[in-house]
Amino acid sequence: MPGGSAAWGAISADGVYTAPPILPSLAGVTITATSAADGARTASAGVTVLSDISVTVSPVNPGIELGARQAFQAGVISSGRPSANVLWSLSGPGCFGAGCGTVSADGTVTAPRVLPSPSSGIVTATSVADPSKQAAVIFNVTSTFSLFLTGPSNLFTGASADYSSTLFPAANSDPVTTILWSLSGNGCTGTGCGTLSVAPSGDAARYTAPDAGTPPGPIHITATPLADAAKAVTLDVTLRAPVVAVDDATGAVVAAAISGWTCSDPGPPVFDGTYCIERLTTLPGQSYRIYAEPLDGPLTAADAFGQVTLCRNQITDPGWPPRLACVTPRAQAGFSTRIRAGP
Repeated sequence: MPGGSAAWGAISADGVYTAPPILPSLAGVTITATSAADGARTASAGVTVLSDISVTVSPVNPGIELGARQAFQAGVISSGRPSANVLWSLSGPGCFGAGCGTVSADGTVTAPRVLPSPSSGIVTATSVADPSKQAAVIFNVTSTFSLFLTGPSNLFTGASADYSSTLFPAANSDPVTTILWSLSGNGCTGTGCGTLSVAPSGDAARYTAPDAGTPPGPIHITATPLADAAKAVTLDVTLRAPVVAVDDATGAVVAAAISGWTCSDPGPPVFDGTYCIERLTTLPGQSYRIYAEPLDGPLTAADAFGQVTLCRNQITDPGWPPRLACVTPRAQAGFSTRIRAGP
């Protein structure tokens, strides 16, 4: 009489055995024939269920952009009629779990949104009929997004400016858009290079230059995308003192800063006082002309003339003129200086 089960296979009334579509846990199956005339009379035969399954996966070695999707197909090949279902899984030499991306039940892989290192993954199809049979292909995670950083490249010491990053993903991709900001500089460390305040959105930051001393080299503002650190963009910012002093004798340009002074227009047309200029080393009787450094190019005395207003100290200080006045230096005017901390 017919019998069997999905797990062990089935046998028809005329004795034709059909193996199960999924390899049983024990490959040996016992088939028993019982006499219809005398149920006590039986005979048994053993059958071994074999698997000649092979699995294929395509496409082979595709490139998948960060966060993009790629459909994979699996084939189960056999001389029998096993289940064609497969189980999909992901792994990679430089990732773990979700860091390798995700794969759905139908074989659609979503690449990771952050580039792994090495930048590849492995998708594996395992036969449901015979879990010992599987096939795997390597896919490459590609990163072709663009990142731009904008903001002023010249800044006065003590001033602030806003810097923005813009990430342009490749078509149909979805990289992580998180930006990591950092600050460095030639000749400075820590807050001596200034400070960065990152906006809540993370795609912009406000840089405040240090107000003491000008580093000998540029400040480096760097925006590093979490998706692919190799695509970091750096903008060099040249810090310039809001005031420069030109040595009358040599023509040398010396960076300086005036501290403790405020301006009120109009002022007298002619400079007639002595001013405190910080971070400017002078010898007794040394004379300077004072200019504002223009933001649109290198300083020359001719370019800078007339672009700064100097103001007297408002605070009463013995030995310093107490009255408030603002003036614009005249051409060739000599400026004597005294060195001290500003009031």
